[in-house]
Amino acid sequence: MSSVAFSPDGQTIATGGNDTTARLWEVATGRELRRFTGHSDWIQSVAFSPDGRTVLTGSMDHTSRLWEVATGNQIRQIMHAAWVESAVFSPDGQTVLSGIGDGTTDVWNIAADRQRATMIGYDDNTWLTITPEGFFDASSPKAAQNLSIVRGLEVSSVDQVYNALYRPDLVREKLAGDPDGKVKAAAAKLDLNKVMASGAAPKVAITAPAAGSSSPADEVAVEATVSDQGGGIGKVEWRVNGVTSGIETRGLERVEAAASAGRSLTVKRSLALERGENRIEVLAYNAKDLIASEAASVTVSWDGEKTATPPKLFVMAVGVNDYYDSRLRLSYAVPDATAIAEGFRKAGTGLYAAVDVTTVLDTDVTIANLDKVFTELGKKAQPRDVFVFFLAGHGKTKNGRYYFLPRDFRYEDEDSIEKTGMDQDKFQAWFAKIPARKSILLYDTCESGSLTGTKARGSDIDERLGALNRMTRATGRTFLTATTDDAPALEGYRGHGVFTYALLDALEHADVNKNGLIEVSELADYIDQKVPDFSFEAFKLRQIPQRNIVGNNFALTNKTSILTTANDANSGNRQKGNGPVAAIVSALSGTAIPTKPTHVLVAPSDVLVIAAIDGVIVERLAAGSQVTLVELANGWAAVARNGKKIGYVQEQALLKLQ
Repeated sequence: MSSVAFSPDGQTIATGGNDTTARLWEVATGRELRRFTGHSDWIQSVAFSPDGRTVLTGSMDHTSRLWEVATGNQIRQIMHAAWVESAVFSPDGQTVLSGIGDGTTDVWNIAADRQRATMIGYDDNTWLTITPEGFFDASSPKAAQNLSIVRGLEVSSVDQVYNALYRPDLVREKLAGDPDGKVKAAAAKLDLNKVMASGAAPKVAITAPAAGSSSPADEVAVEATVSDQGGGIGKVEWRVNGVTSGIETRGLERVEAAASAGRSLTVKRSLALERGENRIEVLAYNAKDLIASEAASVTVSWDGEKTATPPKLFVMAVGVNDYYDSRLRLSYAVPDATAIAEGFRKAGTGLYAAVDVTTVLDTDVTIANLDKVFTELGKKAQPRDVFVFFLAGHGKTKNGRYYFLPRDFRYEDEDSIEKTGMDQDKFQAWFAKIPARKSILLYDTCESGSLTGTKARGSDIDERLGALNRMTRATGRTFLTATTDDAPALEGYRGHGVFTYALLDALEHADVNKNGLIEVSELADYIDQKVPDFSFEAFKLRQIPQRNIVGNNFALTNKTSILTTANDANSGNRQKGNGPVAAIVSALSGTAIPTKPTHVLVAPSDVLVIAAIDGVIVERLAAGSQVTLVELANGWAAVARNGKKIGYVQEQALLKLQ
């Protein structure tokens, strides 16, 4: 016997062995009750369903089969890529896991007779899970290199379709049975078959400089040949030590494969080098920018002897309060961007040869203007310099990609975000203009869920994490972000957003090793610890920051006191009666309502026409929404926005802005 299993009630036993037949036995008498015949090779595994009505068998004939206990009839047959070594039901009996001889695990939906996903664990402790549509999640980019996709004579690694099909959120949805049809909808737009049908990726070869050569200067001229393999030639990416340092968008459109294959482009770029060995990589996409080539690479050394100039710190801080769409207006994005710029200026003085600060605020935050700002900054920065980028305003994740909403954004429908938002490709191209290898990107942006009324699910959070991972991979730079949840990046903590306050506080308190410097790892650890603490203290909500750190740790700033400590014994407490709230109400009585918010909602709240639970609902405000308190009435609070009274919310939902 290869496998045995008790029924849930303990009355019967199922067995499987090398005679291609599974058998059902009565425990009390030892009599054979029934046989399950149909396999063509050894049966490696048997299992009862939780209700005991069906038996699952797995065989060397590459199938798992479901049998009816009462009759012995086969109900369903599931095909696999290799022999089945083990099979088991989920506790609810709706899902089957089949352990396959090639080291994979197939996840099947019994009712729909449909595979949900394949899970693969590798010897190097990495893993990958992929759905039949080709959407995948992986523990690391390295894991994605281990799996190949074969279409006809074309072979590609999953890593080559990373940008198109890396979707942890859709993997989660598929494993849950795709209850909302998200996977089906995404596959209608783009799936593995459509990606592979877009044409083969080009081949890339670096023709100069020679591998292992040395450069006499801190720049080297790189030349590469990109050869069309039938799918055309699209975007070309240049990387130095993992950091994207250039983007080419010219290419060759895809034509008939017979006429297309063999055409080539010669691309050239001058790339800045760091002291020591530099790994230069060039890769190209097909004309649809869906399949990337394998990266061609060479190693070039530069001894760094011709310069003793210490590095400079370049800081760019971008913030939008005054959105064209009044529903998106914020209060702290611009002050936060200004505070970060000045904070890093102060903390960087003395550590760097110079600190260069650029702020881009409100009406200047457009795609056209940022393109100019990045271009100018890129002309000044050098590879040995350090670059800090701070972004505050509204962000949105759509179809697994991150978008920042510029000041002139206008919401018409969901497509507006993808049409006019600043997407991953735009940020990748902008950051590629900055040659500074040491960099950190700080995103204090919140999901603009108020426009669409969407609520967070586990897959939504996975989608935002996936977008962050994709951004990190595209740029090769370290990211710290305020939140991936549907909760907003909370504003109003001691005059700043919570994430920004924690950043400024970290410049004084994150020096764990007591060397007088704030290192990137110390900053990231401090943010990870303090943002949830600060947000819960103030708003009774935990804002969870996210980080992706790439490259080596380095000293970012001096330890420096930035924030002014205020004695606020009542910080974070809800005020009532004759306290500060009453004083605010008194001050507002009979006067024009200020536009500046005074309170924040700690929970989603209905705004009612009258102060009564059965009142007509005017609108629903999300947690984190800021309002101006007008008056109190028996546990209710009249609130206003932008100087206009909007209705009543329950007083217990309000906290005073600090």
